[in-house]
Amino acid sequence: MTSINQNFTMYSGDDKTIIVTINNNDNQAVNLSGLLAAQFVAKKYAKSSTVDITKTLGGGITITDASNGKISIVLDSADTASLDPGEYYTETRIQDSSSRTGTVSVGIMTLKQADSL
Repeated sequence: MTSINQNFTMYSGDDKTIIVTINNNDNQAVNLSGLLAAQFVAKKYAKSSTVDITKTLGGGITITDASNGKISIVLDSADTASLDPGEYYTETRIQDSSSRTGTVSVGIMTLKQADSL
């Protein structure tokens, strides 16, 4: 089941960890044991071919609680430091142990301008 409106706000150049809980159509947590792949992307528009941020399983995405369907997505300061402030479409997709692929969350990341240190 795709969780929609998974919106969040952050400041450019900040670190942020996003926790995503993956549920099935009955709103029950999906067991992520044997998860083959996961990908998070952020881009200016949903249909844009230019991706501004990409995270993958083992490359910014970790399974934090397999039996309760939880993954964490870590955005490092370098991921957003050079992006223009504004709204970015985000999407998280997984491929389960049976090689089925699905979109598990979509939303908007609002990026605000941070003052420099």
